[in-house]
Amino acid sequence: MKNDQPTSIKLVEEYITDFFNFYHVENAANLARLAISEVTGMSYAKSVVKKPMLTLQECDAIDEICDRVAAGEPIQYVVGHAPFRFLDLTVNPNVLIPRPETEMMVDIVAFYLKKNGITLPLIADVGTGSGALAVSFATEIKDCTVYATDVSSAALNVARENAQKYEVSDKIYFEHCSCLDNFEYFQHSRNHFSAIVSNPPYIPSEIVKKLPNRIRDFEPEIALDGGEDGLDVFREIVLGSKLLLEEGGLLLFELHETCLEEAKQFAESQGLRKVTIMKDLAGKNRFLASIG
Repeated sequence: MKNDQPTSIKLVEEYITDFFNFYHVENAANLARLAISEVTGMSYAKSVVKKPMLTLQECDAIDEICDRVAAGEPIQYVVGHAPFRFLDLTVNPNVLIPRPETEMMVDIVAFYLKKNGITLPLIADVGTGSGALAVSFATEIKDCTVYATDVSSAALNVARENAQKYEVSDKIYFEHCSCLDNFEYFQHSRNHFSAIVSNPPYIPSEIVKKLPNRIRDFEPEIALDGGEDGLDVFREIVLGSKLLLEEGGLLLFELHETCLEEAKQFAESQGLRKVTIMKDLAGKNRFLASIG
């Protein structure tokens, strides 16, 4: 896109789409519009109306984004942020990119708390990553307190930044630890959680090796690889939750569809009740919910 004159957004969009298609980048048209929105600082629809022509500097910035995306880098890392529910979260290669399917976990927790009349809920987000779930709980669930853990200190820095961005740092306690280690030291006014939630590393190791390059080469392996059967971290959390989940409390996981039946059997063997496999909005088995 080398042109000394202003260029129309429509022509730029066509160029980027063709460029991405040539390099076999999925969702080429959507990514083209995202790149334009990032550089113009407004939605694509608004930019077409408000700013139909792009300057040379803006075209150069779009070129840089496109080159990195065509090389396989996820656009969320290129631009440094990603949407999640009502949030626009800071992300970098130290954290997984938040996925839309994970958003349903917030609704499941909120429904459980409301149905059971739980006020002042205490929620644990184990393996918080970018803080997507923790910050969503803090912004959407009234009077809750959230404990967010991660084994990666770099990931926790991103989560803290997102909590500060949405002014909920006073509602979230961050702890650098594996799973539920050290939680007994950080109890807040009582000893048990209303809900323990986790989107842990859950992809079986052999499947990790076969992931698309844009995931395998850029997103942190520590947040993807769940061991031989994908359930290493899941089991650790289930075992650790026994002394921390209040009676009747919710234990909720997002897991790989190939692991859910085995995970259900393990949860039941540990005395959890009402163990249920739940579908996401696309109708795909994705979540395991149980009552402690």
